[in-house]
Amino acid sequence: MAGFKALKGQGHAPTLMAAFLYFDFSFMVWTLLGSISTEIGESLASAGFVMSAGDKATLLAIPVLSGALLRILLGFGVDKFGPKKTAIMAQLV
Repeated sequence: MAGFKALKGQGHAPTLMAAFLYFDFSFMVWTLLGSISTEIGESLASAGFVMSAGDKATLLAIPVLSGALLRILLGFGVDKFGPKKTAIMAQLV
């Protein structure tokens, strides 16, 4: 395994930073949805709709499951349209 000194200076720093920010933003959105699910449940309960545990689980599972499905579709998009156009389309979605 290569040491840090051998890897230093390799790659493209702006691409690494963009990938990190993309991952960080996606993780932040998924985490925030989990933490505000109680607020969503209380807000819906005051409107007359009580969420069951299964409803909350579905609410939290949808971003993860849709992310898994979209990764497959984005893989095909990268092959067909290229990584830059596919990344722009993914951010717009």
